Amino acid sequence: MSAELWEQARNALVEVIGRNNVLAWIEPLIFAGVRDGVAMLDAPTTFIADWVARNFAEHIRAALALQGLAVNRVEFAVRGGR
Repeated sequence: MSAELWEQARNALVEVIGRNNVLAWIEPLIFAGVRDGVAMLDAPTTFIADWVARNFAEHIRAALALQGLAVNRVEFAVRGGR
């Protein structure tokens, strides 16, 4: 997925979860790709990964689907294992 599509998905999230939530919780994520219907995102910390997974994973999945991606679920990994 291109950086442009991820940017469009983030922009769509602003309309759903608000600009402050996107800045605080979504901007720190790095989109790692989609494989077998799973969108993979890297987070800087375990806390952010867990919080976003609990609160915004379905919103992220829907925003990616709006960009034409067949995403069934979203998974998070922690960059650098923190």
